Amino acid sequence: MNNQSYTILSHYLKETSVFFSKIKLKQLLSSHPDRNFLYAMVNVLHELKIPTKTVAFVCVFCVLLICFSCNRSRSPSDFDTIQVDLTNPQRASLFDYFKHIELIPLETNDDVVIGFLNKIIYHQNKYYILDRHRGNNVILVFCDTGKFQYNIGSQGSGPGEYILLYDMIINPFSGNIELLCPIGFIHSYDLQGNHVRSSDRITNAYLRAIHNLVAVNENTYVFKSAFNHPYQLLFYYDFYEKKIIHQEYEENSFLRGFSFFCPFYEHLGQWYFYREFDNTTYKLGSYSLIKAFTWDFGRFNYDANKMEFPVFQNLSSREEYNKRAEFLNQLPYRILVQGQNNRYIMAQIMLSGGKLGNLV
Repeated sequence: MNNQSYTILSHYLKETSVFFSKIKLKQLLSSHPDRNFLYAMVNVLHELKIPTKTVAFVCVFCVLLICFSCNRSRSPSDFDTIQVDLTNPQRASLFDYFKHIELIPLETNDDVVIGFLNKIIYHQNKYYILDRHRGNNVILVFCDTGKFQYNIGSQGSGPGEYILLYDMIINPFSGNIELLCPIGFIHSYDLQGNHVRSSDRITNAYLRAIHNLVAVNENTYVFKSAFNHPYQLLFYYDFYEKKIIHQEYEENSFLRGFSFFCPFYEHLGQWYFYREFDNTTYKLGSYSLIKAFTWDFGRFNYDANKMEFPVFQNLSSREEYNKRAEFLNQLPYRILVQGQNNRYIMAQIMLSGGKLGNLV
């Protein structure tokens, strides 16, 4: 099998020289359907405590990329195994990958304030933004010129209201925007913000909380839930039968709490699932996972399922978390966020010691 070309960021994001506040990469959004790759960059910037003021979106603009040996004659979908050589860097320009970048300021005023961009969906010439910063729990809608349109839903305990938000999707089967309350409710609205329905409570003693969702067909959702025992991460749920029909993907509890990004992305109508400590990316089938492709980092590969993790005793929760983070930061790589378009498969990784980079 031939090698394919990949790139990795040559600078720490902290060292990147130019940042723009209140901007949108319209061309990048339209050519990159999953969008998780984009808003995850903002999450990382906040984790690194890079000041961004009050922003709609923050972009690393003048970055240098390190490239690896390449063969681009095949589509990303042709590969079962993607070989990456982290030891053979070459530099490339951002504009080797994107022909056009357009900056679109989003309207803000005393009544329209964006605390943080947790998720963005670009759909039918509108931007749908989920802002969970400091309990905002709001969905803001902007047109493609950046002018504010309206909010969707409101926080509360009455009909059509939500207590808390963790995720949102535009359901391709109903055409509605669906908001996820992690205690187990899905609230559906049409794209103009009118409430359509709210589900019965989905969570129970076994499925304790829901953190992300995907609609894989008209009846079935896939939920990611991080705090269950035994440690099955994914739950297939039949909405009309109101029951879990399948669960899978066991993950060691030591790894919980260190994957901050949504593990799903969409490309050409197909949803994919990936994890930070797993080289394999899966397709979300209607009833189970299907292997899509595997990253191969050569001598840097590791299998988290076969690792022996340390046991920490007599520590506070914060001390234990810091010890676990210190251990995991020594791993040669972690796949933070991932996506693809018609030309490239993209992944943001954290290298040993906390260095950040992008694979393309």
